[in-house]
Amino acid sequence: MTNHVHLLMTPLVVGGVSKVMQSLGSRYVKYVNATCERVGTLWEGRYKACLVARDEHVLAACRYIDLNPVRAGMVAHPSEYRWSSYAALAGTRFDPVVTPHAALEQLGMCAASAYIKWCDDGIREDELHRLREATGRELAFGSEEFRVEVATMTSRATARRTPGPQ
Repeated sequence: MTNHVHLLMTPLVVGGVSKVMQSLGSRYVKYVNATCERVGTLWEGRYKACLVARDEHVLAACRYIDLNPVRAGMVAHPSEYRWSSYAALAGTRFDPVVTPHAALEQLGMCAASAYIKWCDDGIREDELHRLREATGRELAFGSEEFRVEVATMTSRATARRTPGPQ
């Protein structure tokens, strides 16, 4: 995207995503500052993240990310966006930084062609809203059971609370 990046990552160690984002941000800022002969920060704020359940919610997150340039009017089809994981997940191009998630196997025998159909079906408005809210508010994206489990394990809110006394 022109003003942000979407990454779907599965950390191998506790705090892995935070460490990757810190390193990536630091290195990229140094690169841009050196290349453009400038100083200072590039980002308006810290990254936003949400925890995604290991099921159809991962598939929804993949589709959301790959259809984002289409929704933004940048391309007519996700395969046209060069920075997208779509081509790797659809099996039309190898990308060394894209590792298809095991959840893609839920789509059927040939995950690549099933992913094409999955994206062609588009994203439902409620799914789009829930993903945006989960990321923007740093909540969990998954079933109610998943959110309760995460809230119990972490003592953090995993769903939007209604205003007022609880």
